[in-house]
Amino acid sequence: MGTLRNDAKSISPTVKKYSSHGSPAEREYEIDDKIGEIARVVKITVLHGAVVDALMVYYKLLDGSMSSYRFGGNTGARHEISFKEDEHIICVRGCIGPMREKNYVRSIVIETNHKVYRPYGLENDEYNAYKFEADGGQIIGFHGRYGEFVRAIGVYVKDLVWRKK
Repeated sequence: MGTLRNDAKSISPTVKKYSSHGSPAEREYEIDDKIGEIARVVKITVLHGAVVDALMVYYKLLDGSMSSYRFGGNTGARHEISFKEDEHIICVRGCIGPMREKNYVRSIVIETNHKVYRPYGLENDEYNAYKFEADGGQIIGFHGRYGEFVRAIGVYVKDLVWRKK
């Protein structure tokens, strides 16, 4: 069908929150209050079938400790993506489409500065496409809405800080 438009708002001097795409759901998920503590995403577990059932995101915090957050259901095939130390997410895309008379996140593709991690879920040209690009930064978190499955998805983008050696 079409590609959905992204709107962003600054939530800190270095982080923007891109509005979620999808539909209303029972619960919302966001990490606005913790986003300043996150250094990078180290692993993502995707549960999926005909839709994205759940996302589990594992973060390395600025103090070196680890944290994780999950949103979505408990079913679906499980795929884990572990990122290398110098790997960061530069694009998240996929599609949103109907199932059982409701719209869901039907697929997700995660692209890093090293590789593209396949479509998880079901892609279809008749669904609405979404795409979040880091524009020179890195995607450091997700937000959205969910119930039994993921109903909407959005991202947090942080400017990359380059250090001289």
